[in-house]
Amino acid sequence: MTTRSLLLVPRLRRDQRGVTPVIGTILVVAVTIVLGTVLYFLVTGALTPPVTPPPAVGFVSGGWSGGTYTASVEAAAHTNTIDLTGISYKVEDAYGNLFFTGKSGNSQTASGITVVVVYHDDDGNGRISAKDTVTVAVDPPAAGAQAVSGGILRLVYNGDVIASHSIA
Repeated sequence: MTTRSLLLVPRLRRDQRGVTPVIGTILVVAVTIVLGTVLYFLVTGALTPPVTPPPAVGFVSGGWSGGTYTASVEAAAHTNTIDLTGISYKVEDAYGNLFFTGKSGNSQTASGITVVVVYHDDDGNGRISAKDTVTVAVDPPAAGAQAVSGGILRLVYNGDVIASHSIA
């Protein structure tokens, strides 16, 4: 290498620094805060439990026999934590008039018609499950059946309607 080529190479000065210590400290603190914030949101989002889907119950009509209407549970999803003693029932006519509201086995009289709703836990597990039945008995039979036919049977748990079934 010639002397001339050495003169063209820029030399680094040893007395200059790339970043002052104050600026370097500020950058390190800022990066730490950003990474900490990102990590916080990732962890708190991962720790929240998944949303439990609401219970769903499907009925199939058994029809009327005398003064008793029967509906069978065809399918039940997310009902394993629901205790049958915590369920209340509502029977409304097609116009929304309430004929019954209460627990299984109770009776209620409205407009001269007595209605009794009973949940039959066919497998005895104390929970809603397929093949269980709900009966709606009315007295007098002819007038009661006519009054509530076309209405709705509702199952209510903790204030939420978990099932509705058309009384046909």
